[in-house]
Amino acid sequence: MVLNQDGSDLYGRAKYEPDSGQAWNAIVIGSVEGGRVTMVLTALKDTGQFSSRLRGTYDAAGGSIKGDLLQVSNGNISLRSDFQAMWINPDISSYTAASVALPWVGDISQIPIGMGGSGLS
Repeated sequence: MVLNQDGSDLYGRAKYEPDSGQAWNAIVIGSVEGGRVTMVLTALKDTGQFSSRLRGTYDAAGGSIKGDLLQVSNGNISLRSDFQAMWINPDISSYTAASVALPWVGDISQIPIGMGGSGLS
């Protein structure tokens, strides 16, 4: 995960690249107030969209955040867990998105007329 901070607002990107299974990329938004950190990651997998809320406490001495995670997928809670994240590198310039296959193109026949680019002048 790479995070930017603008005052109390957090925003950035995250990825998951397992040895086996599906990789994903996510957007991250959140906030920090004192030592309390709240972030929401939203991503798309082949099973649909999912959002994860991470809520925790920042430990400046250890450079880590510990807290709880709530994940929702298809309108249902799919995971409740604890999490721990560690600060690794302040240089975010080397971050690259995970390489993912296009999960689903869908039926474009339902796109309203005028939503494409070829008919615009």
